[in-house]
Amino acid sequence: MNQIISFFRRTYTLLFFVFFIFSLVFIFLISTFYNIYWDGMINSYHEQMIESDGYKLLDDMREKQIAGGPLKEEDVQWLKRRTRLYGVLMEYVDNENKVWFDTISEYAGKLTVQTQVPYVVQGSLQGQIKLAQFEASSELNPAMVNFRETLKVRSKMIFVTIMLLSTIISFLLATVLTKYLIKLDQYAQLIRQGKWHTTFPIKGPEEIRRLAITLKELAIELDKQEELRKNLMEDMMHELRTPITSIMTRLEATIDGVYEANDEQLEKMYNELDRLSRLLHDMQRVSVAQGATFEMRVKRTDVVKLCQNVYLDFRMLAKKAEVDMRFEPTYTPHYAEVDRDKLSQVVTNLLSNAIKYTQPGGRIVLQVECTQDQTIIKCMDTGIGISEEDLPYIFNRLFRADKSRSRFTGGVGLGLTIAKALVEAHRGEITVSSEYGKGSIFTVIIPSTYMAIQERHRTTDS
Repeated sequence: MNQIISFFRRTYTLLFFVFFIFSLVFIFLISTFYNIYWDGMINSYHEQMIESDGYKLLDDMREKQIAGGPLKEEDVQWLKRRTRLYGVLMEYVDNENKVWFDTISEYAGKLTVQTQVPYVVQGSLQGQIKLAQFEASSELNPAMVNFRETLKVRSKMIFVTIMLLSTIISFLLATVLTKYLIKLDQYAQLIRQGKWHTTFPIKGPEEIRRLAITLKELAIELDKQEELRKNLMEDMMHELRTPITSIMTRLEATIDGVYEANDEQLEKMYNELDRLSRLLHDMQRVSVAQGATFEMRVKRTDVVKLCQNVYLDFRMLAKKAEVDMRFEPTYTPHYAEVDRDKLSQVVTNLLSNAIKYTQPGGRIVLQVECTQDQTIIKCMDTGIGISEEDLPYIFNRLFRADKSRSRFTGGVGLGLTIAKALVEAHRGEITVSSEYGKGSIFTVIIPSTYMAIQERHRTTDS
């Protein structure tokens, strides 16, 4: 039963039945109009024949010198013979509407065609003659019977031919339109199986082409994400293995008596453990930030002063790295509804990354711009920059454009991930523009009014 339902839900089946039903409706309309047209033609033919026979009958009546009334019995019998000869029914009415001859009223059956002609004898109007044909009389005409049979046969042939053509055309259309969908489904199944490097031709209607392009881009993105996942595991193993190996080596050496269990050795092991703890702590912060499970403590804060305090904290570190770092404020206080600690963390991560990836002699500028509705924080550096290939993934977990330098300077690539999550928690946006080898510009846009407060006010007012 499920297979039958599945068959009728298939696009191929639906398209076939849609086209076929449309063809049937089209055939029905054509047949209806065709029959109406020929019925009209036959009725017109009957009218012309009756009119022709009527004029012949009038000529015979004039020769017989039938005029006025009442009619003699022999004239009545003569008219009956003549009407039967011409195969028509007749009613003769004088100028005073008196009926002198009537064979129409003798039949209760349906009359197919009726017509009326004036009866004029030697220029004088003698009355009106109404002519009609009985319904069955048209079937008694051999020519008419043959004509009607021919029409029926031809109609059936045309109907069967169009039915066959509509079936074939519906089948072909359904096949053509679903061919690319079937191939797309096969392509999607390959992507689901992890075969992301499978090529697929971009063919078919425009919508199918766009879907194929989307699937192709999805496969490329999944391949990239898989590569990032592998790199993440490698980085995690590297970052975890290094302190653990160092601690185990020192402990074994201490147990074997190679190293003395003094304060120096304990401090070195403590530093490795502290590094491991910071790594796990950063991973936990990323999970909490991206899961939006933390509490936002929003207060009205001078963002210019907040950024200046973070800048002052990093000034000595920049000087030690021989990097020129400057702060360009608006020189006027600007208050916004933010979580002070979390926004400080965002600026801290940006400056920390900028110092880490800027060579000695480089420059870093922390800039704060304010509008009535937004606070804009920019961190510009002349560091190593980010390649165009890596730029879309710079905010991913543990992604690092320069792995060797990152490992040398420390860190596991979580700073920007945390910064992005904290900015989005403020209903803000963080973007980056960069040119490889020339530097990067990180831009943070925070609404001056926290959206959650607006929603709370809106709920209270309603």
